[in-house]
Amino acid sequence: MKGKAVRDEKITATQAVLDLEMAGLAIPEGLRLIATREKPAEGPPDDGAFSVTSEEEMAERAARRRAQIEDQRNTFVPQRQAEVQSLKDELGSGSFGPEGG
Repeated sequence: MKGKAVRDEKITATQAVLDLEMAGLAIPEGLRLIATREKPAEGPPDDGAFSVTSEEEMAERAARRRAQIEDQRNTFVPQRQAEVQSLKDELGSGSFGPEGG
């Protein structure tokens, strides 16, 4: 049955051998020989183990990160400095100032 599927190219010889082994059945010698001569299937380039990042993607990530840092430097930091100055003005120097009290 598996030999016919291999002949009809519905499954590979390797798949047939694995199916027979999982079922606990004997593997015909001819099928075993075909499977050993079979070219291994091409997997994805990263094979799920490693993430392959292109130079372009790395450059885009770096540019996005630089833009985020620049945005933080130009908007968040001045806003925060203004908030801190406002709090200092509200509290006055008193015991909270750098001179102590």
